[in-house]
Amino acid sequence: MTAVIPKPVKSQVMKDSFTPDASKFSLDGLFTDISADDKETTVYANNNMQARVYIGYSYDDDVDDTNPDVLAALDNYIKTNIVFHLLDDTNTLHDLTSDWQASATDNGYEHCIDYTSSDTENKSIYGRRTPYFLIPPAKEAGSEYKLCATLTGTDEQTEVDAPLVIHTHYFEIEDSDFEIHSLGGSGGATLRVLRYVHNGGSMVPDGHRIKKITTYKGMNVNNYVADHEPNAWIAMTHAPNGDKAGIIVEGHPKNIYAGEDREVYYYYLMVDIQNEDEPPGDWIQCNGSAWDQLKDMDASEADDGIAMVLLTSVNVSSKHGAKHKLDFHTKGYELIDNYGNHVNFDIDWGDFNSEDDWYGNWKVCNVEPVRP
Repeated sequence: MTAVIPKPVKSQVMKDSFTPDASKFSLDGLFTDISADDKETTVYANNNMQARVYIGYSYDDDVDDTNPDVLAALDNYIKTNIVFHLLDDTNTLHDLTSDWQASATDNGYEHCIDYTSSDTENKSIYGRRTPYFLIPPAKEAGSEYKLCATLTGTDEQTEVDAPLVIHTHYFEIEDSDFEIHSLGGSGGATLRVLRYVHNGGSMVPDGHRIKKITTYKGMNVNNYVADHEPNAWIAMTHAPNGDKAGIIVEGHPKNIYAGEDREVYYYYLMVDIQNEDEPPGDWIQCNGSAWDQLKDMDASEADDGIAMVLLTSVNVSSKHGAKHKLDFHTKGYELIDNYGNHVNFDIDWGDFNSEDDWYGNWKVCNVEPVRP
C-alpha cells in the first residue's frame, strides 16, 4: 500500500509594516501652502473655519518614497506627534489654550479668506509637507497668533524667527450683500437663486458662497409619490392680487418635488408659518398647472446659492370646515456658507396688498451675522 503524502503548505508570511524612526525626522517649518513658502493666513473667528497648516519635514533614511504606505506612515507619525505652541513677543513658547481646536481632519470649509493655495505636492521624503488644521478662539476676533511646533520624542522645533501667523476677524454682512436672482423658467414657474453679491455694503469677497439653510420652514408634503421624496418646502402662498407660491429647495437636485397639481395630501408638515389664522384640516391640495413644472426644473443651475422657485396662478387649499385657500409665509432663517459663517435673515415676500406683488419682488432683509 502506498501512503499518500500531502503536499506541504507554504506559509503566508505578512510583510513587516513600516514603522518610522523618530530620530530620523527633522522639522523644516510651518507653512500655509503645500509648495510655496507662505507663512500667513486669515480666517473668520466663527468656530468653524480651520486654518490649514502644512507641516514641513524630512526623513533621513533609505526608504522607498514611491510606496504610498510608507509616505502615509510618515505623515501619520508627524500628525500624531506634532505639538503646536503660541509665541509671545519674546518668542517664548506657550501651550495652545483650551479654546483652540486642532485636528488632522479637514472639516470641509475653506481655509483662507483671500488666498488660493497651490496644488503641486512634493511627494519626496525630503521637504515633504502634510496638512493639519487649527481653529483659533472665536471670542478673540481681530487677533494675530504666531505659532511654532515641536515633535514629541525628539529635539525638533520649527524656527521661532520664522513662525506661522494666523489672523482672525469677524464676518461682516448686511441686507445689501444678498440678491434673489431669477434664472428663467416657463409655465408659471421661475427658478431663482438666493446668493451673495460682492458689491454690496460689506463687499463680501469673491468665492464666498451660501452652502445651505440650516433649518427649512413652511409646508412639506411627506407622502409624495412612492419613488420621490419631497425635496422642497412651500415657504409662502398668498392669494391677494393673484394666487402665488414661493418654494425653497433643499440642496440642488436635478428635479424638484414639492407637490403636484390637484394632488391631495393627507400627511404634511407645517413649520414656523406666519399669518395663517386657522390650521389646515385633515388634508391639503395643490392647485395650478405650474406645480407640475417643478419636476422639470434643475436646481443645480442655482449652485452658487439657495434654489428657490416662484409659482404663479397656484394655491394650496385645505378642508377646514369648508375648503379654503391657505395664506401664509415664513421668516426667521439661518444659513451657513462655505467659510463656516452662520447668518440669520428674513425673506420679504412682498406687499401682498399691492398689484406689484404678482411679480414676486422678494428680497432678503433683517440680516445679522451669528457670533459664537
